[in-house]
Amino acid sequence: MSKPKVVKKKPKAAKSEPKVTKKPMAAKSKSKVTKKPKAAKSKPKAAESKPIVQIGKPKVIKDYDKLPTEIVTQVKLFYPNGYEKKLILFKNHKKKLVSALPFEGAEYFYMVRMTKEQAQQIITNDEDFDHNGKLKLAFKEANATSTEKSETLEKDSK
Repeated sequence: MSKPKVVKKKPKAAKSEPKVTKKPMAAKSKSKVTKKPKAAKSKPKAAESKPIVQIGKPKVIKDYDKLPTEIVTQVKLFYPNGYEKKLILFKNHKKKLVSALPFEGAEYFYMVRMTKEQAQQIITNDEDFDHNGKLKLAFKEANATSTEKSETLEKDSK
């Protein structure tokens, strides 16, 4: 029997990798193209934003009917053209949407709870407002002096 011939294979030469030649970059045009930097989104500074409420005053949410008469008088003087256009919406502790009239008193910041319909009804039923929904001049004059006196008394007591 003859021995099988063992053929030794020559190792193949490593395949040469294709040569990478650097291509010359295209000549840049003489006109410069500048990219504008993206505008950074700026947050409003604390000094720019105006807080609605002074810090430190307790906030009270009450119905219009349950307000003391002194506060009702101050609210009327503060909103002489009616209430319905000044109502704001907020979520209460139960996450329900509530409309209210904001008013800052001497001791408290009041959120006077009312709807637009209630605001209209209050103005039409109140004798201190005329048929156009404006506060009567007689009421303004009668209560302007009393509110000024109470403000001076508060300042003197401090």
